[in-house]
Amino acid sequence: MDGKNILILGGTGDAISIAEQLSLIENYKIITSLAGVTQKPRLPIGKAHIGGFGGREGLIHFLEANKINLIVDATHPFSTQIKENAIFASNELSVPIIHFVRDQWTMEIGDKWHMVDNLPEASDKLLAARTLGLPVIVVRQPPRPLGVKCNSIEGIVELSLKRVGEA
Repeated sequence: MDGKNILILGGTGDAISIAEQLSLIENYKIITSLAGVTQKPRLPIGKAHIGGFGGREGLIHFLEANKINLIVDATHPFSTQIKENAIFASNELSVPIIHFVRDQWTMEIGDKWHMVDNLPEASDKLLAARTLGLPVIVVRQPPRPLGVKCNSIEGIVELSLKRVGEA
């Protein structure tokens, strides 16, 4: 691969959308990685890598073999292992990484939120809700990264790749 080679770590519909947007830009070669847990996943535009990489070292090898210039982490917020491996590989190879963070949910009229401080308290609330047959959604918000805000994924990628070229 030559040009701007981007690995999108997928796991959400956001990864598909990001791949579609970036595919419209000349000289971008996109590989989207999907964990392989969905039986019939919607495949992204560009290349798809289905399944794991083989840990940190496997991811490093993949990045080197495909001459990846940028990693976009659009994994599920609870996918901690691949996030940790991506950060490690990014640091090892000096490949920039962008973490895609969704906006926080906001409470709306009619919502009934129950905030808890820890997992045991959440477990108690979930058990009580299950006993009553109530619908439950559990959300853990990851911390928002600090950095430059851009209006589009293209702007973020361009800014990231520009900074790499200046270094």
